[in-house]
Amino acid sequence: MAKPLVTDDEIISLIGFLRGSPKFPYADANASSILATTVQGTWPVSRISRIGAGAIAVDLLRTENSGQHVVLRRADLGWAVTGLTFWISG
Repeated sequence: MAKPLVTDDEIISLIGFLRGSPKFPYADANASSILATTVQGTWPVSRISRIGAGAIAVDLLRTENSGQHVVLRRADLGWAVTGLTFWISG
């Protein structure tokens, strides 16, 4: 069975949430880079996709060779960041 699409309402609300540059609550306490602890909400969105049950992944681009992969889930009052990865490709 195909994964359900991300709805327009979900896109609008999650982009609004991401633009606020939320912190990643599960970040390593010893992380020295803001890229590992905070969503870079001003970076352009390159992809939005549903992954698994209830999760949505958003890729944000810093450059064409680097960015953040953000995993979100619905929370009581909107969205919660449940995964944050900074990536660089060679």
